[in-house]
Amino acid sequence: MKNPILTLIAAAGLGLGLGWGLAAQETKPDTSKKEWKGQEEYSLFQAYQKADVKGRIEALDKWKAAFPASEFAEEREEQYLFVYQQTNMNRQAFDKAAEILKTRPNHFYSLSAIERLVYTLPPPPKSDDLDTAERVSKYLLDNLDAVFGASNKPADVKDADWDTYKPAMKNAAQATLAWVYVQRKDHPKAEIELSTYLRLDPTQASTSLSLGRELLAQNQDHPEKLPLGLYQFARAATYDGPNSLSAVARKQATCRTPQALIERTDVDTLQRAREKRLTRTAPAPRLPDDTAVR
Repeated sequence: MKNPILTLIAAAGLGLGLGWGLAAQETKPDTSKKEWKGQEEYSLFQAYQKADVKGRIEALDKWKAAFPASEFAEEREEQYLFVYQQTNMNRQAFDKAAEILKTRPNHFYSLSAIERLVYTLPPPPKSDDLDTAERVSKYLLDNLDAVFGASNKPADVKDADWDTYKPAMKNAAQATLAWVYVQRKDHPKAEIELSTYLRLDPTQASTSLSLGRELLAQNQDHPEKLPLGLYQFARAATYDGPNSLSAVARKQATCRTPQALIERTDVDTLQRAREKRLTRTAPAPRLPDDTAVR
């Protein structure tokens, strides 16, 4: 079965994959502030511009080898990032984005690349890649206003579009942070971050399904979380609005709820959890304080 977290990031970060990382495909350096180191460097830049997509990496390599200290080094690194993404070299693109962020932490295209590309790397995810995704996502969530300050807006992004990217990036960062903890099997942290994401976007049924799994995974040490976990399974199974599971997946969510756990749960609690009007609209159950597991 497809990882539901992958589904939710695809929904949350749709814009990331449809242009945010590939918009600036041509470099037009501001020569009023920077200068070429002679005709040779400018000729290498022109060769890069004239090259086809497959030849652009080689052209960038030649330019970088000849002029490593170019005044246009930052723009050149951006072009590596764009070309890697254009040619589906996801490993190289992810690493280049991480490299750029070491010196330019608010670089929009690198931040969005990390949020999108971490899901495309070969499984199982490497510990270092999860660390990078966690660090970048936390930075985004803690510094959204700074990241989306006017001075950080790429020249090719319209002002009206810039305003819409901020909430989408927030959702993407929150989804990625939750995904990282799911991958690490850190169930308590995954529960917290999935719950936070579900509050941001209650329509994400796949998030309810993932949250249910994380809650049930803690059942042995925290039996009080069992009703909440079953509620999320019920919610995923009954919700049929925007971003709902397919009909087949909703049926599977119902059938795969562990029967042994159901039998241990207060009947009234399960009845409330399965009540359609509640599960369709509430990301968390409205349970009484005395809800108990036998």
